[in-house]
Amino acid sequence: MSVENQRGFAGLPPDFWILMLSLIISNMFILGFSPFIPYFLRNIGAEAKEIGIVLASSRVFYVLLVPVGGFIADIVGRKKLLILGPAITGASYVVLSQVNKWEDAVLPLAFSMLPTAFTAPSILAYIADVASSYSYGRAFGIYFACMNLGAVVGYVIMGSSIEVFGYEFSIALVGIATIASGLTRICLKETIKRRPELSIRQQLLDSYTQLRRPYLLLLISSRSIYLATAGVVGSVLIPLWARDLANMSEMDLSLVFAIEGVVYTILAPIGGRLVEGSHWFLLSLIELLIRSGALLVLANSFDITGVLLALLMDSGFAIFFMPSIDSRISAISEKFHRGAVWGVQQSIMTLATMGVTYLGGLLWDALGPTNTLYIHLTYMVVLTAMLLLLAKTDKQTSNA
Repeated sequence: MSVENQRGFAGLPPDFWILMLSLIISNMFILGFSPFIPYFLRNIGAEAKEIGIVLASSRVFYVLLVPVGGFIADIVGRKKLLILGPAITGASYVVLSQVNKWEDAVLPLAFSMLPTAFTAPSILAYIADVASSYSYGRAFGIYFACMNLGAVVGYVIMGSSIEVFGYEFSIALVGIATIASGLTRICLKETIKRRPELSIRQQLLDSYTQLRRPYLLLLISSRSIYLATAGVVGSVLIPLWARDLANMSEMDLSLVFAIEGVVYTILAPIGGRLVEGSHWFLLSLIELLIRSGALLVLANSFDITGVLLALLMDSGFAIFFMPSIDSRISAISEKFHRGAVWGVQQSIMTLATMGVTYLGGLLWDALGPTNTLYIHLTYMVVLTAMLLLLAKTDKQTSNA
């Protein structure tokens, strides 16, 4: 029986759930520790400018390598990279735990990010490999829920660990847990083998041909703009508004993000399941309208209740658009080129996020918080137009 035909809980195979378990474990510690990296760098002598240098330098490898990381997964197989990635990342954190000068933190942090260029496209491609096309929506909905669940729990675990045991022990714990998450992936089945009749050069050319299709480029662009805007609103605009205009404390902010995380974790699998039907366009459109309303609510929110409502509308109920897009990218990408497709998408998404985040900061300083929120509504208009184009293309394809 093929991997794709082995169905388990919720209509998804055991390999899918093993991968989800490993992601929960790794994200529980890696994402749980991420907010504390600036605090750690401060403790070992870094100033604000130097923290920026370290964090920017640590991401250079990722931006450079992610376009080819997925293609390499198509060549050597996904399982190898899914196991090797956490091993390298975990070892990097173990080394980082022994660092006592900020200058020495650059290389360990850089190497901790390096495997993500190979594992991020591999994870998305592997999900599409093991799930049947009819269950892509629920698969990606559960994937986003698991990523979020690990992070929410991790914030509490890592914050408590740092307070009780200090940074050296806590960072080493991140490394050990990450290595352990990789070991669980030994149980995974490999889903592809490189076509022996094709040279690596020919497979690269075939992947490039895949990526030139207008419909796929529209899907990739939509996903990139969506995640870029979601990132700047959730990670920059809402926290800045909460601090500067709603006068919320760090504890207040962590509370609203925790509530949002729980709501999203519960609803994401449901949203993914619902978009497997014929109503994906309407549900995705409703989500974009809700996210537009979130910016309007935030612009008139000056207490914790209003900020929580805006965050829930912007992120907690963002459960339809992404599973819809990811399902379609997976469905039209050939199995032997999925890694390359997802690698290019991750690269475009990263560049878009950098651009939107930088522009958001400029607008905040130049035009003020309220005007910045209103200007970000234009992204929702662009995404709505893209959604209409996707629905039109879907209809033309089904009628062909």
